[in-house]
Amino acid sequence: QARHGEAGEEVREGRTDIVQNMASFPWADNQNFSTPVKQMEACLLTAGRGEGYFGKDGPVGEKVQDVNSNEVREEQGREGVQGEGKKPLHHRLSTTQAQLEMKPLWEEFNELGTEMIVTKAGRRMFPTYQVRLFGLDPMEDYMLVMDFVPVDDKRYRYAFHTSSWVVAGKADPNSPPRIHVHPDSPAKGAQWMKQVVSFDKLKLTNNQLDDNGHVILNSMHRYQPRLHVIYINPPGEDSSLTENFKTVIFPETKFTAVTAYQNHRITQLKIASNPFAKGFRDCDPEDCVGQPGMEMNKMGGREGEMHNVE
Repeated sequence: QARHGEAGEEVREGRTDIVQNMASFPWADNQNFSTPVKQMEACLLTAGRGEGYFGKDGPVGEKVQDVNSNEVREEQGREGVQGEGKKPLHHRLSTTQAQLEMKPLWEEFNELGTEMIVTKAGRRMFPTYQVRLFGLDPMEDYMLVMDFVPVDDKRYRYAFHTSSWVVAGKADPNSPPRIHVHPDSPAKGAQWMKQVVSFDKLKLTNNQLDDNGHVILNSMHRYQPRLHVIYINPPGEDSSLTENFKTVIFPETKFTAVTAYQNHRITQLKIASNPFAKGFRDCDPEDCVGQPGMEMNKMGGREGEMHNVE
């Protein structure tokens, strides 16, 4: 939603002021990170939610909120990671909940083993990560941020003769962590809650030297998307006394990053469920989905097209 003229200038100036206020957040103490975004990346990676996300016995503690199933699951190990000195959650976040949109579709992909295309230029996700938010303070400011953490420390390959993923070795070195800030951030809680929030601008890339702000992932590695709801403290409020962001994870959204789809069933499901893949649905399935890897980039391109249609 474009805003022009003086009003637009006021909005941009207000957004700049809020981002600058983020310099007072706890992670701003580290002088190695020159900008608020870099500081946020460092915080999300080191605050018991990035480093050590996976361990010998699997993912380390994360609170998983799922309104769809009306339950809050907390995996074992969170307290051990965060320690007894963990700051209390800000009361403006205490009732925050998120509901995953298109949950049945995500679950269908997850049962097959979701794959997401990564390209040098950057590729949007399908299904698109979309959520509904509840329990925010309507009059307070919040930012929405996403990041992607490795599910484990392994690299995979797809065994076509068994139609399954197998471990191919130790994970490649991780790129410096990147986050994706929703372009409407910051916004009042009322705005976030009034409609579905879509991260349809987010792009995934395997270009280690990317300078477009896309999220950098390693192909043939598994990742878990995470949503962070960040409360923007008003001027004069001491932000160091509380934890000012809440992390939400939907396990069914984890995926393997690939440069070409490996599982033909994933390709078929993407064709069947992507509203902008009509050209593929109109052809014979055997023609659309042929040799492994042959149709993959075409379908990946179609995913990109779906977001370019206004």
